[in-house]
Amino acid sequence: EGCFQIDENTSILVPVNASKNDMYLARFLVNELVDKYGVALSVEKVSKLSGDKNVILIGSIQNPLVREYCIKRNIDISPENPGKEGYVLRVDKDMILVAGCDERGAFYGLQSLRQLFKEDDKGGLLVRCVSVRDWPNLPFRGIRLYIPGRQNIPFFKRFLRDFMALYKYN
Repeated sequence: EGCFQIDENTSILVPVNASKNDMYLARFLVNELVDKYGVALSVEKVSKLSGDKNVILIGSIQNPLVREYCIKRNIDISPENPGKEGYVLRVDKDMILVAGCDERGAFYGLQSLRQLFKEDDKGGLLVRCVSVRDWPNLPFRGIRLYIPGRQNIPFFKRFLRDFMALYKYN
């Protein structure tokens, strides 16, 4: 029950020594929210989780902040559970967690989060509270495409980001 409200006070947390993938995921989300909803979030580098409210935490279980949060909340996530490319997505009123068992799992968890964004009647952005544990049913998920000409490469990149990734084709 309830919703996580995204506003100018919402921040995305990454570790102080954030990996390349952690920064990629944070920037991906920032760009998504600016492009589609006009909401600009800040990315904060922190060494430890505090009792902050209204934060988003995205990464694989190798991310120390994600690992710390999962241990505190008894969230079991490993390469065996939910498995390769699997993830846990938890949305509470004060925090969003996307925890992948590997980097690809974190990426696919972010794609599921993208599908949950809703604008409210006042123009605000929210995400309904949910708890999801997901993993791929098939090892390969794809569609057949023809490579576009040079003039269409920018469109093709947007197609990959906005369609292929969102619907979890690999």
